[in-house]
Amino acid sequence: TDMVTGGMNWLYFLKKSKKLIKGRFKKGNYAVVHLRMPKYRSFCTCFGVPKGEELIERLYLELKKMMRSKEVFAHHEKADFGLLLSYTDQEELLSRLNGIIQTLESGLVQIRLKFRIGVCYVESPSVDVEEMYYNAVLAREMQGEDKEQNIAFFNIEMSKQRLWERKVEDDMER
Repeated sequence: TDMVTGGMNWLYFLKKSKKLIKGRFKKGNYAVVHLRMPKYRSFCTCFGVPKGEELIERLYLELKKMMRSKEVFAHHEKADFGLLLSYTDQEELLSRLNGIIQTLESGLVQIRLKFRIGVCYVESPSVDVEEMYYNAVLAREMQGEDKEQNIAFFNIEMSKQRLWERKVEDDMER
């Protein structure tokens, strides 16, 4: 059990996702999604940590309403959630992700909330779900906070770029 939301915890998400992917890989498509509210720390600074945790719980309950059967999600940390979503085609997935953002940004609290999403497509039934989640995180991070677009999709070039940046940083230290 997650201590903030009272729902399933991160370990459950990882195990259940792996099971769902293995069991249904040939029957449909899955995407691992990283959902973040970037200004969560500011929210907690203004309204306090208890109000921040109440907000996380409300986000959890809203997300729960939007989940389909054979999908799973969990609170990860701070204002981050991991989702395993099924989809028929990329257009339908994009529409659904925009709907999730719109629902979460409209009317949960009196102030305007903003959300960002990173997506990593599941391409094999033997994937490491946590690695895919961090690929989705990477996609969201490389998108930047100032961009108009709220959804970023992972591709292998992002990994290569991050490795190159890390190498440059290591070389600079030496």
